[in-house]
Amino acid sequence: MHFIGIDLADKKHDICILDLSGKVLNEFIVPHSPDGLDQLLDTIRSLPEDQPILIAAETPRHLFIQYLHALGYKVFGINPKSVDRARDRFSPAGAKDDKRDARVLADLLRTDRHQYRPIRVDNDFLIELKHLVHDRETLVSNLKSVENQIRSCLKDYYPRALECFSKLDQKVTIAFLRRYPTPTAFKNASYHELAQIFKEGHHPKWRTKAEELAKLAKCQQFHVDQATIRTKSRFLMTLLKQLELLLEDLLQYKKDIDTLVKLHPDSDLFLNLRGVGANLAARLLVHFGDDRDYYSHANAVQCEAGTAPVTRRSGKKKTVRFRRACQKSFRNTMQNFAIQMVRFHEWSKKLFLEHRRRGRSKSECYRIVANKWLKILFAMWKKRVPYDPDIYLKAKEQQAA
Repeated sequence: MHFIGIDLADKKHDICILDLSGKVLNEFIVPHSPDGLDQLLDTIRSLPEDQPILIAAETPRHLFIQYLHALGYKVFGINPKSVDRARDRFSPAGAKDDKRDARVLADLLRTDRHQYRPIRVDNDFLIELKHLVHDRETLVSNLKSVENQIRSCLKDYYPRALECFSKLDQKVTIAFLRRYPTPTAFKNASYHELAQIFKEGHHPKWRTKAEELAKLAKCQQFHVDQATIRTKSRFLMTLLKQLELLLEDLLQYKKDIDTLVKLHPDSDLFLNLRGVGANLAARLLVHFGDDRDYYSHANAVQCEAGTAPVTRRSGKKKTVRFRRACQKSFRNTMQNFAIQMVRFHEWSKKLFLEHRRRGRSKSECYRIVANKWLKILFAMWKKRVPYDPDIYLKAKEQQAA
C-alpha cells in the first residue's frame, strides 16, 4: 500500500509518497498545469499495480484532486487543523515548509486513515445539482450584498425611499426607484402615477399603497446638496441593474433546481415533509448523497452538519460548546430546515419552546431541533422510508418509559 500526500498551492504542488512502513519513496514538486498533472500521474502509474494507492490533501475542491478522484483513486480530504497539530511530530520546534506538509499528509493517512472518510463518489446528476445549489447560494449572497449597497446609498441622499418599502428585491420597488430616483422626483409624484406603478407590479393593495405614498411624498424631506443627489442617483441606477440581473438569474436557477430535484429517486423522501420546498430538498439531497454506506451512523451526519455539540471532560469539569469544525453549508441548510420544522411540526415547536424557556438562544434552539431531525432524516435516507410522525412519537414514548 502506498500513501501520497499533496500539499497544494497556487503555482506548484509538493508531493510525498510513503510506503506502508513510512519510508519515503519519492518527494518532488510539480507545477500547477496540465503538464504537472501528467507528471504526477506518470509517477503514480510507475508504482506497483498490485498495491492500493491512497491520496491525501487539505482541499478536496482543487482541480488536481478532482481529476484524481474522477480517475478512480481513493482521495481523502484532511482538515488543515489536523495537519497543523500533526506537524509537531516531525518538528517539535514548529518548523514548517510545503515539503514537510506533504509528508505529514501522507503519514496521517498511513497511521490514522481509520479516522478519515474518503471523498464521496457522486454521479453526474448529483454533481450538477450540487454545483447549481452552491452557485445559487453564492448568488443569494451577492443579492444580499447589492441590497445592502442600495440601502446604504439611499441613506446617503434619499432616506424617504426606504420608508416606502419593506423589501428591495421586488419588481415594484425597482420600478418605483427607477421612476423616482431623487427626492425631488418623488415630491412631484401624483397619486395616478403611483397607482399605475403598483397596479402594474400586481400589488395586492395597490390603491391603498398609492394613497399612502402620495401623502408621504408631500412630507418634508432632508435637504441634500445637488452634487450628492446627482452622483448617488447615478450609483443607484447602476445597483438596480445588478439587482434586476441577479433576480432574473436566481429565478432561472430556481426553475432548473426544481426540475432536477423531481428527477432524483430520493426526492420524495424530503419533498413529502411539510415545510420543505424544492430548494431545501435539493440541499439535503446534495449533503446526504446516494452512497448509503458513506455515513455509518447518524452521529457522523450530525457532526458533519455541526448540530452535535462538542463535549470536553477533565476531572470533575465538563463543558459543552458549539461545534465549529463542520461543513458550513450543511449547517446553514439544517438551520433553515429547523426553522421550517418548527413552523409546520408541533413536536418540533414544543422542543424549540422548551429550550427557549431554559434561556437558550434562538440559534441554539434551532440547532437542537435540527440535531433531533438529523436522526430521523438519517433513518429515512438509510432505509428509503418516508417520514411517519406516528413512528417517531411512538419511539419517543418508549424511550421516555
